[in-house]
Amino acid sequence: MDKYHFYLDGESSLDYGIYLQNPLSFSKPSRRYSTITIPGRSGTLHNDENTFEDVTCQAKCFVLQTSAENAVGDATEWLMSGGIRRLETPEDPDVFRMCRVTEGYDTDVRLNILGVFDAVITCQPERWLKSGEDELEIESGATLFNLWRESKPLIIAICSGAGDITLNDRTVSIAEYTGEIWIDCDIQNAYSDTENKNNLITVSNGEFPVLESGENVITFSGGVTAVKIIPRWWTL
Repeated sequence: MDKYHFYLDGESSLDYGIYLQNPLSFSKPSRRYSTITIPGRSGTLHNDENTFEDVTCQAKCFVLQTSAENAVGDATEWLMSGGIRRLETPEDPDVFRMCRVTEGYDTDVRLNILGVFDAVITCQPERWLKSGEDELEIESGATLFNLWRESKPLIIAICSGAGDITLNDRTVSIAEYTGEIWIDCDIQNAYSDTENKNNLITVSNGEFPVLESGENVITFSGGVTAVKIIPRWWTL
């Protein structure tokens, strides 16, 4: 029997006795549009928001063991626990998704050894590259090539005073500081350990840096003595 399975937050579904009848399969996410209606004009206008909708998958699951009804209860409790979780599959080993299990369905228990049930897994549209979690040491003036979609990196600055980091045409200026500052371009926060450091940074035109598709030039100066980047590569 092929042991189709998946992982949530690093835990295998097999650890909870959950098998899949088939590998998980997701369609490509749909682009999100807002619509505008104009009085006196037929039809609607569609504005591309440059974002994507979530995707869903109906996972056909089963457990095969004695006391199947109790086993299904334990299995679905694990599936439905928690909020946003990291989803990985053996069929797509180089990527992960962020998901939540949004629905569970009634269970069909047969002879109390086979419990069959469905679960709906809703994923955010991004397929995150595991290579995008690597911490890259950057030399000033270096070019970082993004093969994927525009990403919002995590920048780690090692400082011995005030300085600047420029990624393409966007600059982060850091006030007088000694130590590491982590600049999260996704949530637009700066911190060191658990201490907020937003008061130490200024971003040009209020825009945090991004890694554009293609070439990206990174420079740093002043009291910024070293820079590391976690690029957060992703695709659809």
